[in-house]
Amino acid sequence: MIIDERNLDVKALFTNPIYLLTGDFETAKFFSCLASACCKFGYYVENIIRDNMSYPYITKDNIEFNKTGKYLLYKPKFGSEVPDYVLIDEEAKIIYVYEVKVNLRNMDSKKAHGEKSKYLRLKLFLEENYKNYKTSVFVVNFLGVDGRNCCLYKNLDFLEVISGEEFCNSVNVSYAKLINLIKKSQAINQEFVALYKQKIIDVPKNDIYQEQSSLDKFLI
Repeated sequence: MIIDERNLDVKALFTNPIYLLTGDFETAKFFSCLASACCKFGYYVENIIRDNMSYPYITKDNIEFNKTGKYLLYKPKFGSEVPDYVLIDEEAKIIYVYEVKVNLRNMDSKKAHGEKSKYLRLKLFLEENYKNYKTSVFVVNFLGVDGRNCCLYKNLDFLEVISGEEFCNSVNVSYAKLINLIKKSQAINQEFVALYKQKIIDVPKNDIYQEQSSLDKFLI
């Protein structure tokens, strides 16, 4: 994933937390670019996983029509819930549900608490509507380690937290290959980081003083 330079409104930078902490426009703009990339990173990882799955994809309408083999569903809607990946094992008659979190440790704790009920609703929906299958729900801590938020899901009888390696083994994908693909753009991004501080951000001085003056009245 290539880190893009954001075309930010100079005036908006005056209220950017990084600018307020440092008083430096270049630093504020640089960290804004990084923050934007981090927000998109989860989708980037998710797409890499999806594109490298070895099992064929089907729609949920085709569940039970395939008598043998393993099949994947990507973001199917079951009731009001949309899990990331669903693996159907027709021979064992098991529905495996995977909700992928890039790093569960960094997830907001309130959101983690709220999502427990979502996973329970999903499991109950599948058990009610696909009675010929056993349902197993997994929260995938794809790049993270055990710690904060993981404990919120422990000892629950309706889901299990697994690692990225365990997830990849269960869906027959090379974890090492996915990590290498995720890191593929590192060299380009390292160049972006190295060169960024050499850029001159063209900010008219008069505008700076005017905006700074309007902000200073709130400062003690």
